[in-house]
Amino acid sequence: MNEVNIVIVDEDADFCRRLDGCLRERLQFPVSVHDYTDPQALSAHEKREDTSALLISEGALQKTSIEGFPRVIVLSEGLGVEVQAPTLRRVNKYRALSGLFKEITEMVMDAGLLNGQLFSQSGKHALRIAFFSPLSRCLQTTSALTLAQLCAEQRKTLYLGLEPFPGHIACSGESGGLSELLYYYECEPEKIALHVEKTRVQLGALHVIPPAQSCTDVLETEAGRWDELFTRISTETDYEVIVTDFSVCVRGLTDLLRGFERIVTIERDDGISGEKLHFFDRMLKRSGHEDLRAKNTRLTLPVFPKLPADPARYGEGQLADYWRQVMHREGFLSDDDRT
Repeated sequence: MNEVNIVIVDEDADFCRRLDGCLRERLQFPVSVHDYTDPQALSAHEKREDTSALLISEGALQKTSIEGFPRVIVLSEGLGVEVQAPTLRRVNKYRALSGLFKEITEMVMDAGLLNGQLFSQSGKHALRIAFFSPLSRCLQTTSALTLAQLCAEQRKTLYLGLEPFPGHIACSGESGGLSELLYYYECEPEKIALHVEKTRVQLGALHVIPPAQSCTDVLETEAGRWDELFTRISTETDYEVIVTDFSVCVRGLTDLLRGFERIVTIERDDGISGEKLHFFDRMLKRSGHEDLRAKNTRLTLPVFPKLPADPARYGEGQLADYWRQVMHREGFLSDDDRT
């Protein structure tokens, strides 16, 4: 199937127009959308059986028939309208759109209307950038999200945070996040592109996998499983850049870092921080991973008196300006990094 055919029925023309535009822009697979603001006009819709998903508000349900549509998502408005369809889901009409996108993606996946090839990169893999520092409270996560936002301005970018106890709000939402993605991957690894699409949320142009719902999902996952997951996302989706924020608690961390083209480490000038970084370097040498230094960019950040409170705006302000300079100086989006 080349396109996912979606029909929207709602008497609110502005709502139809906004939803139509969001579906065309934000669903990551080919889609055609047909809108009806007059519910009775739906009776003339041809080839109902070929419709991938019918999205219809409860108010419109009271004025038309949906017989013949195989997959229906009711946009609930609190009216309690009862309806039957072969495949039926209900979504609050006024909930976050990410939840609706997830329901649509799951529905058409379950019906076999999507396959991973829709997201193919024709043999290329994404540029993978890792953030890791043995130091705490050094703006690592804020920097990783800022760089990811800046990359997303130029290339399709995905951010994953592997902190067992995340302290940022960038990834809050209705998605099950990294925990859900790990589960889906274990069940159907060949459909990783579709599972990423179901679990990711959006911050401006940046796509984000929300953090794991349980710290054990990060602490107990083996390095080999992480490596397989990152490799599949890199090669079987159409992301051009993947930014991953690592915690020191991740198992097999130094082995995992080998799979990244760029590694960013935040430093500090004080003596205790210097000792921690020195110990980290000794550990790399003893474990036979000293070669990682060749792709390790180490930075001592200046003091930034004010940072954006909203992660969706991390691409603005002094920290963003600093990372733009680093990206230019280090050639972070150079085509030489991707093969």
